[in-house]
Amino acid sequence: IIAREAVEEFGSLAGWETQIGTGPWIAGERVEGSTQGYVRNPDYWGTDEKFRYQLPYADEFTIFEIPEVTTAIAALRSGQIDKMGGVSGNHEISFDQQKTLAAQEPDLQWQVTSGGGNGVMFRWNKKPWYPDIRVRQAMQKAINLEELAATHYGGIDDPKPRPMVWGGSEQDGYSTPWSQRPEAVREGYTYDPQRARELLAEAGYPDGFTVNLLTGPGDNIWSGSPDVALFVKSYWEAIGVKVTIEQLPDNDAFTARITPGGGIGAQDFEAQMYWTNHPCCPVPVLRWLKADSDWNPGWINDPVFEQDFVEVLAASTREEHTALVKKMNDHIFDQQWFVTLHPVNNFIAWQPWLKSYNGEFHMGRANMAAVWARFWVDQDLKQSMGF
Repeated sequence: IIAREAVEEFGSLAGWETQIGTGPWIAGERVEGSTQGYVRNPDYWGTDEKFRYQLPYADEFTIFEIPEVTTAIAALRSGQIDKMGGVSGNHEISFDQQKTLAAQEPDLQWQVTSGGGNGVMFRWNKKPWYPDIRVRQAMQKAINLEELAATHYGGIDDPKPRPMVWGGSEQDGYSTPWSQRPEAVREGYTYDPQRARELLAEAGYPDGFTVNLLTGPGDNIWSGSPDVALFVKSYWEAIGVKVTIEQLPDNDAFTARITPGGGIGAQDFEAQMYWTNHPCCPVPVLRWLKADSDWNPGWINDPVFEQDFVEVLAASTREEHTALVKKMNDHIFDQQWFVTLHPVNNFIAWQPWLKSYNGEFHMGRANMAAVWARFWVDQDLKQSMGF
C-alpha cells in the first residue's frame, strides 16, 4: 500500500528515507555497507497469534552487513550477534562451516532448509557460442554432478539435475519427473567429458574458448560460490574451455548480474554463478526469465517461452495453468538453458537466548519482518551463559 501523502510530499519513493509502510518496524540508523537498524513501530496493528500480546516484542534490532563470512561466524561465536543466516543472500554458512560450528558450539540452534540450486547462467548476447545447444550440452556434460554432490555438498541424496521449478512441483504436475524424460534429454545431462569435447568440435570449437565466470564471496544462490566455481573451472578446463574466475563482493556481484553492460568490475563476464532452479511458486520464478525482466541476467529472449507466458497468465482453470507451467518448465530443462548444479542448503544458526524463534525464514512470500517481530532475547539466560 503506497501512502498518497508521501508521494505528494516527496514526489518519488525511491529512497528508503521516504518509505511509509504498515509493518512492525520503522527504519532506524543506517550505515552504508555496515548496518541497518530498525526500531519498534508503536502503532503496529498486529498481535501475537498465540499469546495475543502486542507486536513487535523487541524494541530494536540491527542487521549487520559483514562481507567476510568468517568474521560473521566469529561474531556469532562470541555472542555479538544472535542469529546468522536466512536474512538475505549475505552471511550464508557453508556445509563445512556448519559441521565445524555444530561440533564446537553445541548450544547453537539450527535450521537447515534446501534453497534454490546453484548453477551457471550464461549471457546469451555476449558470445556467439552459447545459443548453440551442442555447446550448452557440452558444458553440462563436463560436470560430474555425483562427484560434486558427494564432495562439496556433503552427500546430497538425489544428485539428479533439477528443473527450473521443483520441490513439490513434480507431484503437482509442474514438471516431468526425471525417469519419464526422453532418453535424449537425460543424455544431455549425463557426465561424459569425452562426448563433451566431441560436441564442442561439432559446434565449431575443437580448441574450446575462454569464459569469464562471475561469482560472489559466499555459498548462496544469489551471487554464487567461489568454491563451486573452482570445481566448474576444473571440469570445463578438462574439455578445453579456459576459465577466468572473477570474484566480487555480494552487492557488486548482484549489481553486475542485473546490469546489461556487465556491472561493477565485470564488464566482460559471459557467465555467472547463480540460481538455476528454485523450490518455489512457479509463475513468479518463471517470470524472472522473461525478456523484459531485470531478473533475467542471461538476457534470454525465447519466443516460445514468451508466448507460453502470455497464455499461462490468461489461464482460467487450474488444469490449464498447471499444463502450461509444465510446458514452460520442461522447455527450459529440455533446451538446457543453464548448466545445472545442486541445491544449496541454507543453514540458519541462532543463540539459545533468542526466544520465540524456530528457524523460520519468512512468514508469507518474502515477509521476513513478521518473523523478526515475534522473537525476543532472554537477557537472564544470555547473562547466565557468560555473554
